[in-house]
Amino acid sequence: MRHAEEVTFGGSGLDRAAELRGDIPALAALMQAPETRTILLWRGKVLMLQDGSGLCRLPLDHPVLAEARGEPLFLGREDSGAIFSHDISGWEPEGEAPGEGGFLDSTEQAHPACPGAHFVELRALLTQLTPRDAELGATARALFGWHQSHGFCARC
Repeated sequence: MRHAEEVTFGGSGLDRAAELRGDIPALAALMQAPETRTILLWRGKVLMLQDGSGLCRLPLDHPVLAEARGEPLFLGREDSGAIFSHDISGWEPEGEAPGEGGFLDSTEQAHPACPGAHFVELRALLTQLTPRDAELGATARALFGWHQSHGFCARC
């Protein structure tokens, strides 16, 4: 590959703001900023706008975040502000059967608090996502997966 921009799930120019990751007061200030947004995950699926315009970015005071378990994850900074991710995998959709498992779960779930959006498997969206949305979705999914499977840091 000649250009990082050609790498799926990377190269969008997202400012990961690594210098802020251990700075609790700075992160708290970002979480209070009105322009800060979060992307939502449910059982590894990302919340997408149904009109096809990309990831659904929610304000941090959105009512659906009351269902989030665990702390939000800081993903970085976009031009419009900080971006976090929340996981609401504890939510149970009414009357919907879970996906069949396997490589690709083609089912989509709609949360009643998020009209105009639905949860979709990232692999089903590869050709539809912008580089930024692909990077944010993949990073959020990977980080939540790592937190679920690693009870301790690499040194412990």
